[in-house]
Amino acid sequence: MAYEPPTPQVEFSMEIVNRPGLSTESLSLLRL
Repeated sequence: MAYEPPTPQVEFSMEIVNRPGLSTESLSLLRL
């Protein structure tokens, strides 16, 4: 995945965090 601005990434991560189960995987992918 190409590097994108932190603004959309943060919002996307926040939405995923609200969903249980996918939070860990999504966070790990975003932190890569």
